Amino acid sequence: MDRRVDEIKQLVRFFAARQDSESKKEDDRLGIVENYILLGDFNVVSPKHETMSALKSEGFEVPEAIDGDKVRTDTDHYYDQIATRVKDPLFKVLAGGIYDIYSEVFRDHDDDFAIYQRDMPLKDPEAKSPEKDRRKYYKKWRTWQMSDHKPLWVAIGTDFADNYITEITKLPPDAVRPA
Repeated sequence: MDRRVDEIKQLVRFFAARQDSESKKEDDRLGIVENYILLGDFNVVSPKHETMSALKSEGFEVPEAIDGDKVRTDTDHYYDQIATRVKDPLFKVLAGGIYDIYSEVFRDHDDDFAIYQRDMPLKDPEAKSPEKDRRKYYKKWRTWQMSDHKPLWVAIGTDFADNYITEITKLPPDAVRPA
């Protein structure tokens, strides 16, 4: 666990330093800097665990829309996360959620089980003996076909219209303006 926490801390420290360094060099003409988004399987144990504290260090935040239990059920894990480090006030997370892929494919329905059971090996390669409950084995087997994680998502709103208008209205007088 100490190694996992250290890995997360090193990752966020690296990207925070990179963002701080790059933002000094790469402001656009209006002084706007880049925002950073980290996403992936961080093996976070829970919202209150030190793995989450490590992810939220260095100024990274988990958007409110997907933080903690907001989008998870009792059976969902916290491994996967999205964290942002925002420097531009126009950047906003508008919404977020978690997607249950098994509501669409490899569903827990008789129809899907009937289709896929013929593709399932007779024996679970991780088990010492054949699984007697094929339905139970199906739930495990399908994770090898897709994933054992539920993807998180966020909708990001950025409105740079005012910046764009400011830029195009500052063209030199002899510049040709688009029709």
